[in-house]
Amino acid sequence: MSRHVEDATPVEKINEPTVLGPKEEDSRSTMSSSEMRALLRKIDCRVIPILAILYFLSFLDRGNIGNANIQGLSIDLKLEGNQYNWYESSEPEVYLA
Repeated sequence: MSRHVEDATPVEKINEPTVLGPKEEDSRSTMSSSEMRALLRKIDCRVIPILAILYFLSFLDRGNIGNANIQGLSIDLKLEGNQYNWYESSEPEVYLA
């Protein structure tokens, strides 16, 4: 029951690619440029200060842990080999979580 090339149905026409996105008649998903700017400004005013504080705390933490290591942190905690380096490299992931 194998089909031969002659028995195959011909391909009529390949459809044009469809564009994904909101439809023009859908008024709920369209925003004017002024509304979009206002929304982005509101998001920026709420997100950027939080990110700035997190960046500042990360900078403070890196500076403090470096100073503590100079003053004997590795000796007090009995860190051996690359244990301090592992902490230093895994510290930024804490801020991402």
